[in-house]
Amino acid sequence: MPMCLLRILLLIGFVFCGAGCETTAPARVGEAAPQVRLTVRNLTRYHWRVVVRSGEVATTRTVEVDPLATVNVELVRGGNYEIEQTLIGVGTADAATRRFPAQFQAGQAYEWSLATVKLVEDDSAGPAAPAETAARE
Repeated sequence: MPMCLLRILLLIGFVFCGAGCETTAPARVGEAAPQVRLTVRNLTRYHWRVVVRSGEVATTRTVEVDPLATVNVELVRGGNYEIEQTLIGVGTADAATRRFPAQFQAGQAYEWSLATVKLVEDDSAGPAAPAETAARE
């Protein structure tokens, strides 16, 4: 009889140990990290090229943004990035290119707006009003 009791206790021990050690969600191999969504909004009537480079991973995303258009850029992971924006068709590429550092958190959405000041003086509109002249000086 003691041998039967020992077997029952061992069986109960294995059942409880197995239930306590079981995982509810198995780990998935190759599961992608949460992405970062960057929405680029062009508020101008100019064409732009936007390059997003990761400083930590060899990742580069390049998008062309039409006038008054919106483009979504999906990044594989958060981290430190450099955003390079180039105004296309105006002056030289060096003069129309600006670079900015950015830090994105995984699982978040961000918006990047493209805007300019007036690039070329329009002489056909006549002389500038006094307030406009003072603002330029």
